[in-house]
Amino acid sequence: MSSLKRYKTSWAAGVVVVAVVAAALVVFNRNRAGDASDWAHRAYSELGAAKHQQLSPVEIFQKVSPSVFVVEALGTDGESVDLGSGVAIASNLLITNCHVVENGSSVRISRGDKKRAARLVQALPNHDLCGLRPKPSDLAPVSVRPSSTLETGESVYAIGAPEGLELTFSQGIISALRKSDGVHVVQTSAPTSPGSSGGGLFDTEGNLVGITAFQLKEGQSLNFALPGEWITLLKRADESAGTGHPAASDAGLES
Repeated sequence: MSSLKRYKTSWAAGVVVVAVVAAALVVFNRNRAGDASDWAHRAYSELGAAKHQQLSPVEIFQKVSPSVFVVEALGTDGESVDLGSGVAIASNLLITNCHVVENGSSVRISRGDKKRAARLVQALPNHDLCGLRPKPSDLAPVSVRPSSTLETGESVYAIGAPEGLELTFSQGIISALRKSDGVHVVQTSAPTSPGSSGGGLFDTEGNLVGITAFQLKEGQSLNFALPGEWITLLKRADESAGTGHPAASDAGLES
């Protein structure tokens, strides 16, 4: 065989070897890419599932019900004149509707047979939200979710004391988000009744999305809750008062 033929044969063999190696590398890299893609997909799915993990209704009630109380406005004779609900938003602060406590000379909160005195310490009268300081201050606070993150159609749960029936639990959806002062008052189909005022409306993760405040009796399931932004506003006002900023005076709270 001539040197030219030997050269061509060697060159062709080399091309075949290179092609085989290249093909093997391509297949290997495809497998690596497939493995990486599968891993990324699994990791993303697990992260999403963890981030948006929903609790069952039983788990939601077990998680947040220790933070919900009966609120009573008492007359000068110590008898109950108004009754509603309240939700702990700090270890020393319970939030309720101002219309629950406005007619009382003093305030009492209770869970079961355990009753304790509370004092009015903050008020946002334009938003019908008032803050109460119980004694002792050992509440289990809930997390607050702003209305800007809510979506119509989300499942929600109301807990309160309708007609004095403590820790009544009801389920519904967010029926609409009604814009008011740059936030959204939450319209919900979760049933509420007199006595539910000041109670909590919670999402599927147990976050407080609103304080149940009123209903339109002319329709059906037209119930409304005051938004998380207003709840946070009252909480911050109380925190500011605790850091030396002027607190609301007794006369101002009374008015």
